[in-house]
Parts: sequence; structure tokens; C-alpha cells
Amino acid sequence: MEVRRIYIIFFLMLVVSFSYAQSWRDTLRLGQELYRKGEFDKAYKTLLSAQKIAPTGVDLSQDIGNAAYRAKDYELSQKAYSATVANQKNSAQQANSWHNTGNSQMMAKNYQGAVESYKNALRLQPDNDETRYNLAVAQRELKKQEQQNKENQQDKQNQQDKKNDSSDSKDANSQDQKDKQNQNENQQKPSQGNSENQDKKQSEGQLSDQKSDRILDDLLKQEMETKKKIRKIEQSNDPKNSVNSGKKW
Repeated sequence: MEVRRIYIIFFLMLVVSFSYAQSWRDTLRLGQELYRKGEFDKAYKTLLSAQKIAPTGVDLSQDIGNAAYRAKDYELSQKAYSATVANQKNSAQQANSWHNTGNSQMMAKNYQGAVESYKNALRLQPDNDETRYNLAVAQRELKKQEQQNKENQQDKQNQQDKKNDSSDSKDANSQDQKDKQNQNENQQKPSQGNSENQDKKQSEGQLSDQKSDRILDDLLKQEMETKKKIRKIEQSNDPKNSVNSGKKW
């Protein structure tokens, strides 16, 4: 009885294992079929599913990288190609994986990464003319990218400087306008001290005129009195105005 139970468990394990193996292989074949049909987006997603359920030691990175590259998912293809390097058996295969990694980085405009990947490929396979050519292109594009980044940074700095200059100019103009306004207000509005001085001078002028008028009146009066006295004296000395005191005989 015990032996029969063990046999049944072993049989079930074989069935499950066979079904499991058949599942990931079927998924792999489906992904490869989709790739051949040109349905690259579906292909690399299907191949990813196959990799998840595949037994340990089965590496589908190369197939996934090819499908992802054709689907223009260059970030995934770069990761897939990089993962294949450690599992390659010889330097030529490793060089090919580095070359493909560089191609994915070039398409993603990661020129610095592409330069390093192509250099790694050439270290393993120095006579590969295609890799050497791609390296030259990546280096040229990297210089252009760095120059463009430098120019963009300079443009941003120039714009910031202009903005700062404009702000300083506005502040200066505003201050000048305030100073002019204050100056005009000071010119138009006399100080209280000046007003008091002007009122005092005007009052003193009026007093001086009144005093002069009084003095002039006094002089005229004195002159008239003097003339009166002179006229009386003259009249008293005139013979015509004298009175005869003798008797008429």
C-alpha cells in the first residue's frame, strides 16, 4: 500500500513536470513564430513570459533582445543583450553581444554607453571592421552631443543673465522715477520756514511803509505851520496893514 502511494506521487510529479516543460516550450515557439511574422512587440512580450516559466539555466536573452530591438524598445534590448554576455561560451559570442548592446545604445542616443560597449567588443574581437566603424560613428555623435549640450547650457545662462539685467534696469528706472517725483514735489511745495520768512518780510515791509507815511505827514504839517508863521510876520510888517493912531485936524 505504501509503495503504491509513492508510485502515484512520483507519477503526478512527472505529469506536472512534463506539463510545465511543455508550457514554456510552447510559449517559446509561439514567441519565435510571432518574430518570424514581424509581430515584434507581441514576440518579445511572449518570449519574456517563456523566460519567466523556463527552468533554471535556460537563457532566452538573445531572442528577447532581438525581438525588443525590432520592436524599438531599445532599453529592454540593451538589458537583454548585456545579460547574454556572461552566458556566452566564447569571446566571439561575447563580442557579438557587446556589439548588439552598443547598437541598442546608439538607437537610444546613449552615445557614451555605445562607445564603451563597442570598445568592449573590440577588446574581444579586434578585427571586427563593423564594430570599429560603429565605434567611430558613436564617438563622432558623442562629440556633437556634448557640444550641443554645452551650447544649450550657454544659451540658458545668457537668457538668465538677460533676465537679471532687465530686472536690474527696471529697478533702477523705478528708483529714478521715485527720485524725480520727490524732487518735483519738493520744488512745488515750499517749506514752512520759507513761507514764514516771506510772511515776516511782507509784514515788516507794510510796517515800514506805514511809518514812512506818518513821518511824511508830520513833515507836511510842520511845513504848513512854518508857512503860516512866516505869512503872519510878513503881514505885520506891511505898512498897508498898519493903523494910524493920530488925530485928524
